[in-house]
Amino acid sequence: MKRRKFIGISATTTAGILLAPKLLKAKNDLSLIPNDKIQSLEGDNVLIIIELFGGNDGLNTIIPAGDSEYYNLRKGIGIPENLAVKVNDIYMNPALVEGINNEGLKRMFEDGRLAIVEGIGYDSPNMSHFRKQIIMSDCLKVG
Repeated sequence: MKRRKFIGISATTTAGILLAPKLLKAKNDLSLIPNDKIQSLEGDNVLIIIELFGGNDGLNTIIPAGDSEYYNLRKGIGIPENLAVKVNDIYMNPALVEGINNEGLKRMFEDGRLAIVEGIGYDSPNMSHFRKQIIMSDCLKVG
């Protein structure tokens, strides 16, 4: 099994496990909206935060194609520019677009319904992934 397929299956399984209790307990308050209808919801703002775990990272998600330093430092793991999907002035990992309903994140970005914020961090990082998770989850807690 290739790494990309394993990550996809793992993400789908995890999402199913996390959503199952809510779906099973849901009564009439659950309404699912098809992807192609979402853009017609005027004034409905949604914040979606994607935290990447494992072997993927920001530089292989939004790719600095054309930057020779990226390819020098990521020999063997950098996404080649000819495989990256150009969207306006950025390059996306093809896994964000290809084989996904409505072209996935590409269409949302082109329609102005997606913003990409890279390099989120905090002061004085100590390089501990565990400490970062605690700090970032505290920042995201809503009243």
